[in-house]
Amino acid sequence: MHDESMHHDFDDAACGLLTCSSSGQILRINGTLRHWLGIPGESTVSSLFDVLTPASLLFFEMQLRPLLALGRTVDGAFINLRHRDGSQLPVVLNASQPQGSPRMAMAMIVVREREQYEASLRQSRADAEAALAAMAASAHGQKMQAVGQMAAGVAHEFNNLLAVIRGNISFAQQGVTDALSSEQRILEDLESAMTATDRASAIVRQLLAFTGRQVVRRSVVNLNSVVDDSRHLVVTALGRDVTWQTRLAHDLWPVFAPKDQLQHILTNLVLNARDAIRARGEPGLITVTTSNVNGTNDHGDSVRLLVEDTGLGMPDDVRARAFDPFFTTKPVGQGMGLGLSMVYGTIDALGGRTTIDSSAGQGTRITITLPRATT
Repeated sequence: MHDESMHHDFDDAACGLLTCSSSGQILRINGTLRHWLGIPGESTVSSLFDVLTPASLLFFEMQLRPLLALGRTVDGAFINLRHRDGSQLPVVLNASQPQGSPRMAMAMIVVREREQYEASLRQSRADAEAALAAMAASAHGQKMQAVGQMAAGVAHEFNNLLAVIRGNISFAQQGVTDALSSEQRILEDLESAMTATDRASAIVRQLLAFTGRQVVRRSVVNLNSVVDDSRHLVVTALGRDVTWQTRLAHDLWPVFAPKDQLQHILTNLVLNARDAIRARGEPGLITVTTSNVNGTNDHGDSVRLLVEDTGLGMPDDVRARAFDPFFTTKPVGQGMGLGLSMVYGTIDALGGRTTIDSSAGQGTRITITLPRATT
């Protein structure tokens, strides 16, 4: 049954097939080649003389047979078959004869079919090149869009800081002319303006660090001081509908990190929490907690910073992409989608971990864990 199947495969192949002896005697020829030659199935085909035109037979004997006798393979030789009615059929020949074997195997494809095949290959290649060009153009467009989003986000960040600066300077100016305002209040307003200016500079340093063009300098830092130093600036930006509270651990262990980056991270998380609360449309609460975490066999001692809000929360698909660069659910110009990715990347570079616990309508909890500094 297996031999019969192989016979049908040979006889019904789309290309012309034959085997012959080293002397040119035909041993086997398939139905496709018989059809091309106009030879009925019951007729005998005895030698290559019955298959090839005289010129092609001479070419085969003088050029191709010596190569085959040496065990070489013939690929893509153009020859002409001799039809029974005297016409010629140009074909492309592939042939081989294993060394020591008395038999040669030949496969042929009609030239016009080969030309169609090659034309198809050329078209496929052209289509592939066009597709690659389109992909490259699309990738370039996406990069430019990402750069545009980043620029819009940076502008938004600076606008927020400038608003704080202008607001506090305005308060200070009013205080100068207001006899009821105390000197201490004016100093606090000016200090807030100065802090916002420092934050703007910190954003520039953060972007430079993100692109690898800024040397990050670490120091021993207490996260409680990071929270305290950020308090006034953050509270100023929260508004009346958002309440801020802190739960800071006593005797908190220090961490080894750049303080300005930690302040930027905390501010970013708190402002994100504020936006989530406002999106829910009702007053809400932001809680910032610090604590020590005793080490285990797998991890050493660490310090935890937790930022929780009662905001809108994240559905599963948003939470899964929250750390992706340039991913944002905010309108264009209101966020560049780098905030959480910068948080994740910075904390990871410091040897820490960042996790998100959130669900739609249930608020969000972001936990940052940093290794305890050894002093």
